[in-house]
Amino acid sequence: MAASILQSIFKKRLRRLRQLTAAAERMNRQKEQLHQLRVELKKWRAGLRLLRSADPAFPYPEIYAPFKTLFAAAGQLRFWQLQLQLLNRSALLHPAFSRPYRAYLRRRLRQARADFYKTTEENDLPRWRELKQEFRQSCKVSTPLAVSAYFEALGKDISLKARHPSRRRPADLHELRKLVKEYAYNRQLAVKQLRFDPGPPPALPAGSANFEELLGQWHDQDAACAQLAEDLRTQKWKGTALHAGKTVLREWKRAERQLWAEIAATLRKP
Repeated sequence: MAASILQSIFKKRLRRLRQLTAAAERMNRQKEQLHQLRVELKKWRAGLRLLRSADPAFPYPEIYAPFKTLFAAAGQLRFWQLQLQLLNRSALLHPAFSRPYRAYLRRRLRQARADFYKTTEENDLPRWRELKQEFRQSCKVSTPLAVSAYFEALGKDISLKARHPSRRRPADLHELRKLVKEYAYNRQLAVKQLRFDPGPPPALPAGSANFEELLGQWHDQDAACAQLAEDLRTQKWKGTALHAGKTVLREWKRAERQLWAEIAATLRKP
């Protein structure tokens, strides 16, 4: 029973991904469509990782490859959208910097949109009939015992990454965010479809949905700071424009530090 349910879930998720990708042009006007595509891609990836854990023979890299390319292109489009939104929300803007940087971001956004459309056109996602044999075998061995072992191992990884977050190792927090998201998506799958609840991830505070959101906010802010710092080095702005840009970067870094401190304090709570 569990095997047939899992196969049905993956079949529906693949159909949904193909539908969203076929309507890629709408994402220019409807940002919610892009968000939904990225959510579905994350659910798909999380599910594939569950199968890989239950069945080491599952060909995860080969099956995930076209979805990984699409996810990267969608991520770049979202990144430049967020960078522009963050600039527009900044309190310390001087026109000498904001005008050229806004124009620069719009150029990058147009390129990211073109790259995304090209990816959807050239990278046709597989159909279920091409994948069902691989999924049938791996879903069969995804027994309750194997699924339980998957959550136990993932929970240990989360606990390790959540222990003693260090400003010297920001990559740990990036990885923690991915692990928490994977756990959350597969926990939803287990509860709704397999009637099995592994419980919340260990070492995380109560209300983990809010903690996931906090991790996401920090990740976006950290990435924005890194991009702005790079742009200030490479775009050759001078004088007032450069000084104003550095002022914005300091503002963004203060926000990033505040989010980091909130995450660290939350993880220290008993």
